Amino acid sequence: MWEKYNAKWFMCDEAIKYIVNLFKKEKYTTVLEYGTNVGYLASKLSESFKVTSIERDERFFEEAKKNCPNTTLYQGKIEAIAPKLNEFDVVILDAEKSLYIKHFELALNHNPKMIVADNVVSHKKKLNTFLEHIEPYNPKIITVGDGLAIIHLEHSQNHSLNK
Repeated sequence: MWEKYNAKWFMCDEAIKYIVNLFKKEKYTTVLEYGTNVGYLASKLSESFKVTSIERDERFFEEAKKNCPNTTLYQGKIEAIAPKLNEFDVVILDAEKSLYIKHFELALNHNPKMIVADNVVSHKKKLNTFLEHIEPYNPKIITVGDGLAIIHLEHSQNHSLNK
């Protein structure tokens, strides 16, 4: 089913396995994904978690609807949709890299226990300012796949100061 898509846009299976195990270990149940694309990650996560995902591109959204029957999907700009959504255990940032800082700040409004940002190694130059922005939250950089930044807000002093 996934062969017809460009797999370079997908989080690799090794990274997905890593976060699934992490979320299960932490007993997280709800996940919000910023940037669905055609739904590869959402479909994999929805096997174990209640997943909600937002995709801006209408064509990708239509494909994701076919690929993710067990995911709650929204089509439109993250900045318009996310503020209307409730709390989630985890928010995954995987949309437009130039908006990661803005999306990180939006994600905090969901009171997540964790925020995961994809592509922090493969797009390090583009995400340098973002990585500096999240430094006070003591992110853990995982070099699996394109690189993940794991921001464990439950253990971050900074997060409790922001509330």
